[in-house]
Amino acid sequence: MVLQAFTGVLKTMTIEITRHHIDYHSGQHDFVLIAQKDGTVVGHLDYSVYEGEPSVKMIEVELKRQRVGTNLVLALQELHPESMIKFGMTTEEGQKLLDSMEWNVIPNPLYDDAVAELAALDKNLEALRNKAAALETASQADRDAFILACEDWNDMEDRADELRKTVSENPAVFRFAVGGKTTPQEVRATPTP
Repeated sequence: MVLQAFTGVLKTMTIEITRHHIDYHSGQHDFVLIAQKDGTVVGHLDYSVYEGEPSVKMIEVELKRQRVGTNLVLALQELHPESMIKFGMTTEEGQKLLDSMEWNVIPNPLYDDAVAELAALDKNLEALRNKAAALETASQADRDAFILACEDWNDMEDRADELRKTVSENPAVFRFAVGGKTTPQEVRATPTP
């Protein structure tokens, strides 16, 4: 079943990119974008959408260096303009494709803020650890003062753990596909009824 079709001119050839819904399970939709030239399949992009986030499973292209892969990725980005596409692990060829593309890169303030706060917090925690290590030779008065000074040490460690989780679970930047680097974008995928 064809849900949406995209048509455009690619260099000197006309390709059509269609989206097909393949499966649904456990909240995940599986799709394939198929690129055709004169009725012949010249490439496809398999992907899934879970909780609104598209994840590419595989891109396969028959016509190399003809921007078929680029335009499949661009068509996927147009279908999900507000979502960053997840590519996961890539082959050497797949990485070359991604490297050949232009991206709109937007810093993630949540990530940046967490990194900055974590750096300051880690510095304070390291100072507390160093003071604690020196307590063996400290006077009782210094030990008592240290105990009062580090009342929130556990809270600081908990906050550092929260920040590490934020940093590990969030991208440093949001990256959206906008075109190919080497050639001006000849295809703008537009939905056809």
